[in-house]
Amino acid sequence: LDHLILLLPHSTILRPPPWLTRHFTLTPGGRHADGKTENVLIGFKDGSYIELIAFVGDEVGKRSPARDGHWWGGMAFGIVDWALTTTTTTAATSTAESGSSSDAEANFNALNERLASLDSGRYNYAAPVKGGRTKPDGSEIKWSVTFPSTAVERGALPFYCHDETARELRVPVAEEATTHPYGAWGIEGLTVEVCGLAESEK
Repeated sequence: LDHLILLLPHSTILRPPPWLTRHFTLTPGGRHADGKTENVLIGFKDGSYIELIAFVGDEVGKRSPARDGHWWGGMAFGIVDWALTTTTTTAATSTAESGSSSDAEANFNALNERLASLDSGRYNYAAPVKGGRTKPDGSEIKWSVTFPSTAVERGALPFYCHDETARELRVPVAEEATTHPYGAWGIEGLTVEVCGLAESEK
């Protein structure tokens, strides 16, 4: 598991409320390259993190135009998606290019080969696309993401994230960033609930 994504009102990102700050250490993430969203991160010692994300100007009862055309634009506040990665980019490294587009391409090819072997033709993944954001200190982070290309609701299947700059630029790894008042150490697991095979395949 790379990270979970929790969509929140923009004001919650800009001025985190006590219910967040009492329990977690928050690391400012910055604004994404498309200018539509920005985030704050909760990093854990196991290498995973929770991304608190918001559309710029989006509030309860006030929909932001930044939602238009975005893959999470039609989703309500709450957990909206989850990302996996592969072992080449899981561990933090000081190498400037900890991952590369070749990691994403290899993962994409392997994924679709496995899905094709199921002979259902129902699920597949789109080719990796570039992403990035600018941190508050001005440094730029780059990655590739591989999203499901099927018509399933966003978040029903994971997407994949592969770093093209050093992972520790994207993910909080410092001791002070991963030590929380609540004592949380990591994400123990993720449960995906379904109604049953027949219902899930609709």
